[in-house]
Amino acid sequence: MARHLVCKESELPVGEMKPFKAGDTSVLVYHLEDGFYSTQTNCTHTFAPLRRGKIVDGHRVRCPL
Repeated sequence: MARHLVCKESELPVGEMKPFKAGDTSVLVYHLEDGFYSTQTNCTHTFAPLRRGKIVDGHRVRCPL
């Protein structure tokens, strides 16, 4: 798996998420207490933008719908 630099750590505070381009792919990066994670930008069942969702249970991104 390739690694891509999408932002500085200081640009994404703990508990926040933001979409970025990683090469030709759009990803949603979120910062948790234990590190940075990424996922696809849209929900798989409604294609809603996950950036409008919430981080729940401390580690999951919930669809905004």
